[in-house]
Amino acid sequence: MIHTAMLINAQSYRLDNIARYNYFLSQPETVRFKQSSYYYNLRFKSMGIILATRIKKHHRYQCIVYACKINFKRLTEQTDRVSLYTDRDHDKTVAKFNECMTEFGLPSWDYWITNRIDYCINVRTSHVEEYIKLMQKGDVPYYQRIAYNRDKHRSMHKPGSLYLVAQARDGRKGKTGSQTYNFYDKHAQKLYERDVKGIEVTDQELEQAKNILRLEVQCYKPKLEYTKRKYSLEDKRIETMLSDEYSKNIVGKAVKNVCHAGDYVTKNEAYKIIDKAKMQNATKDKLKLIIKEVSRQYQSIAKVREKLTEETETMTRNNFNAYLKRLDQLGINAVTVNCTGMTDRLTSVYKLFMDAVDKELYLDQIEDDVPEFTDQDEEAIEKIMDGECF
Repeated sequence: MIHTAMLINAQSYRLDNIARYNYFLSQPETVRFKQSSYYYNLRFKSMGIILATRIKKHHRYQCIVYACKINFKRLTEQTDRVSLYTDRDHDKTVAKFNECMTEFGLPSWDYWITNRIDYCINVRTSHVEEYIKLMQKGDVPYYQRIAYNRDKHRSMHKPGSLYLVAQARDGRKGKTGSQTYNFYDKHAQKLYERDVKGIEVTDQELEQAKNILRLEVQCYKPKLEYTKRKYSLEDKRIETMLSDEYSKNIVGKAVKNVCHAGDYVTKNEAYKIIDKAKMQNATKDKLKLIIKEVSRQYQSIAKVREKLTEETETMTRNNFNAYLKRLDQLGINAVTVNCTGMTDRLTSVYKLFMDAVDKELYLDQIEDDVPEFTDQDEEAIEKIMDGECF
């Protein structure tokens, strides 16, 4: 349930550390790119690790900084390019990581600090394209915003993805903000890498990426600091932050904030469910109004919230959010499906997320709890197959 991370380790400017730094720079796999203050080593790129180093100077001191971009699953699995790291991969990952660090005389696993980590889950569904379109009509938390598209000169979703950056993000000042939501079609991403960016993508990788909706939350330093306080952690070492529990909670909250919890049904079906519900007619009218407005072309939950709170005196943001919760309680979404383009009902993204988490995290426990078949069980099955029980 974890994709990648950026790790940091700082060392004092001593002779032995300077020697290690010079050794790093002298390696044939070490390169430097324009507009970057780091030297990068690509020796372990195929294994999902890129190392980097630079000297950080301050008016009172200078130190050597090492950075490590790591794809945790790739470190131990090079064939499957889609699967994600879970806690069961921990020991193999640590052992392989330490092997790589030993080659450069760099610190072992326990001494690397998390600077960024991407928590995520793969949801397998044959309706990835439809779900992306529905999510794009979903909600935008007040602390996130739709990313700015430089080509189109406006904020908008790119095809095949929902990408929400932090309100505080400012590329000109180098501010990342707290977190970024990145929900996307994994197969479409692989096609884009191959056809547009010219990256080598095998047919096997494309096949692996089919029917995968990846739900990812990229957590930067402010989010990591918040997580540290929330769970009363001593530090931000990767050993501390690498947790399926944190991944489940962080990604789950993001999914619910954007997609809410109700299933996607047609507008007419939503109206029928509302009409049957036990609530005041005024409340029913408000719920239908929200659904009607969201169903319009180019509209979304976020846009309709702004529109109705500005145009309707009795509709505040708190009222609007309360109505969304009522829809969740009825099991339906404010975003509806279009009969001409999709199925007439799709399970909510949040339910798909929870199912994927159960399969990913609790599979071992389920297998352990299942009793073995006895000879009597086998005989009973044979009787059923032969029709003797009927």
